[in-house]
Amino acid sequence: MLEEDICKQRRPWGTPNIINCNSGRRVFGTDYYQKVLLWTMAAAPAGGDLSLPCREDGLTERIMKGVSAE
Repeated sequence: MLEEDICKQRRPWGTPNIINCNSGRRVFGTDYYQKVLLWTMAAAPAGGDLSLPCREDGLTERIMKGVSAE
């Protein structure tokens, strides 16, 4: 589901509430919080500290800088 949503449909931040199962296209809604799990997965190899990606110059900030630079 994440590969379809992020790579194919180009929705890295907002996951729809309802997705067409045949096309993968959004039918209804956008919920940014549904992708929060991606930030916690990035913290796991760093000892499981969920605050690490959110620290100054952490993964979250570096990604957001990259997104805003486009």
